[in-house]
Amino acid sequence: MEQVQSGPIEQLQAHASELEAQASVLRSQLESATLKAQQLDQLRNSDQERLYALEMETSRLRDQLCAVAAENENLRGILKSDHYARVGEMCVRPNFPAKHLGLRRNDGFLVMQFRPAWSNDVETAVRKALNTAGMGCHRADQLNGARVILEVWGSICECGLVIADITDCNPNVMYELGLAEAIGKKILLISQTDNPQQIAFDVLGFD
Repeated sequence: MEQVQSGPIEQLQAHASELEAQASVLRSQLESATLKAQQLDQLRNSDQERLYALEMETSRLRDQLCAVAAENENLRGILKSDHYARVGEMCVRPNFPAKHLGLRRNDGFLVMQFRPAWSNDVETAVRKALNTAGMGCHRADQLNGARVILEVWGSICECGLVIADITDCNPNVMYELGLAEAIGKKILLISQTDNPQQIAFDVLGFD
């Protein structure tokens, strides 16, 4: 039998079928590639989100670490302070505003009466002695704050030395001396008399 040869139409149809099959394979490959690309994008976005979250957490931990380091530094400073309450000591909360103790260590604060005739001579002598030792000197009547007692309190706290003239046991002098003694300031007592009957009993035993 003679083999019937396919005509042009059949050849075109066969070729079209082959092309359709190839197109189907390409579509499948394209869909697979698209799906993989979407998966990669999702993974990339997920990684970026995790990276951002890690960066935020790292920043938060870094801030906490800085805060803890600052607090530890502050605590170390307190522990090293001469005014930290150790055995035999105590911390108090004053009625007056809190002040730094010994902030002006090279200043002396002179507590004395201002009106007696001898007051200026005493101040001159004390100032000269302190200046010779490299220290400054000031006294309460040179202060001009709205409330002088607050200025006096600040000066007592911040100075390096309190010099108190206890002649006649002046009430203001004794009050300011009591403030200085209560916070443990270095105190130098002077008097215009050596008669113990004219000196307050409570300060006779002062070194």
